[in-house]
Amino acid sequence: MPTKTPTARDGEEIWETTTEGRVWVAMVDDRGRDVVKSVGGKVGDKIRIKTTDRQIMQDNVDDSPFTNGLLKRVDAAATPEDNSPQAMTTEELMVGFTKNGKAFHAWVDGLNEMNVRRMRGMAEEVDATASQISHLDAVIKTKYRIEGDTETYRTLKQFGEAG
Repeated sequence: MPTKTPTARDGEEIWETTTEGRVWVAMVDDRGRDVVKSVGGKVGDKIRIKTTDRQIMQDNVDDSPFTNGLLKRVDAAATPEDNSPQAMTTEELMVGFTKNGKAFHAWVDGLNEMNVRRMRGMAEEVDATASQISHLDAVIKTKYRIEGDTETYRTLKQFGEAG
């Protein structure tokens, strides 16, 4: 039996998680208070959010879950443009491990930080090759490491935004 596409109320959107992790979403409740709600724990958990709340969070939060692939829009009014191409389920990411050599490198190099780290986290579970693990580690170390001189830091420094 096919699943029914949820219908959002006017001015509202329905998003679902793409990972088993929790995602926190800032919004305004019915009394006008700022609140943070969590959604997740399993793939496919849904959250209803006002369109304006989503737009504010998306515009003001670096690496927003609405654009980094942690959430994907699933209501009947959703269009392909609403979802980030990085909104990938674990199963979709696992397809990357079927690729080898340059194809694997190109696949990983096209992913955002969240998905590269997710792939690294599942590498042993899916029996990734040593070459695949090595490439994932190299990408994380050079592009996404926490401390030191990273690509993002160099860009910020170039424009006088970094200390």
